[in-house]
Amino acid sequence: MKIIALTTLAFIVAAPATAEDLTAKGAACAIIADSLERLHCFDVVFPKGASPEAANPAADPMAPETAQANWTITESKSPIDDSRQIVASLSPKNVQYTGVGEGQALLIMRCQDHTTSLLIATNMFMVDDTASVTMRVGDQKATTTRWDRSSNYKAVGLWNGNRAIPAIKSLMDSANLAIRIQARDRLDAQFDLGNVSAAITRIATTCGWPK
Repeated sequence: MKIIALTTLAFIVAAPATAEDLTAKGAACAIIADSLERLHCFDVVFPKGASPEAANPAADPMAPETAQANWTITESKSPIDDSRQIVASLSPKNVQYTGVGEGQALLIMRCQDHTTSLLIATNMFMVDDTASVTMRVGDQKATTTRWDRSSNYKAVGLWNGNRAIPAIKSLMDSANLAIRIQARDRLDAQFDLGNVSAAITRIATTCGWPK
């Protein structure tokens, strides 16, 4: 898998910089199984202080991509047991960031190694083991919970199905999502969810969610 990770990273670095490719690059990072390699990939995609136009993810050639409206869907096989894996990723329409440089964010839903996860990859450095994440789905009341920080200090996630599946289900049939991550700095991101229900259905089918 390290060879695949290095291939993915090479394509990310070499690809021409276009804002339209941001989601595809993030999806390519998200399917890397090794956590350190995956998070290093996110570091390359979301360099500190980079502008949205400069961040340019390219797809892993080992993982075919399909469009699901404004979502990018990347499918692959587990190198361990050949089980299906799927990553759905979405770029925000707007980001506000109190730290240095331009804020970056990528919303990711995935089924990997039979586990459903929901995460937000950013370029914001977070020191604490958890961060406060406020979600507002559509016109519903906002909710605030603690999400676990990743080992590269730049992503937060609900890393297991017990927490991720209810959060993902809450997005069904919704038009928009607002996220606030509060650590030492604050990052706000707004997403047009588009055809999110179709993307969720594919995640649920791959991971075999209970009916």
